[in-house]
Amino acid sequence: MFVLIGVLLFLALGSFAEAGLVFACVPLALVGGALLLLRGMPFSVSAAVGFIAVSGVATLNGLVLMQAIRERLTAGLTPYQAAIEGASSRLRAVLTTALVAIVGFIPMALAHGAGAEVQNRWRRW
Repeated sequence: MFVLIGVLLFLALGSFAEAGLVFACVPLALVGGALLLLRGMPFSVSAAVGFIAVSGVATLNGLVLMQAIRERLTAGLTPYQAAIEGASSRLRAVLTTALVAIVGFIPMALAHGAGAEVQNRWRRW
C-alpha cells in the first residue's frame, strides 16, 4: 500500500525527492496514535480508521504545501522565500483539515458507554 502511495505521489509531483518529502509526513502523523497505544489503550476499529484517516490527511496536506512551494519557485523566488510564502499561504487550509481529522476522532478515542464495545478491541468471532 505504501508503495502505491509513493508511486502516486511521484506521478503527481514528478520528482522522487519531492514525493519523499511529502511521504515523510505519514510517519510523523502516526506519532499521536502511537502515544495512545503506549498509554495502554487497546487497538480498536476506530483506532485503525483514525490511523488511516490521519495518514491520508497528512499526505494531502504535504501535497498541498509542496504545490504551493513549487508555484513560488516557478515564479522566481528563492527556495527559502518560496517555502516561507507557500507555507504561510496554505497554513489555514492545512491546519483546518488536520484539526477536523483530529477532533473528529476524539469521541471514538474516549468512548466507554453503550455501543463502545465494538471500538474497545479486535474480537475473533
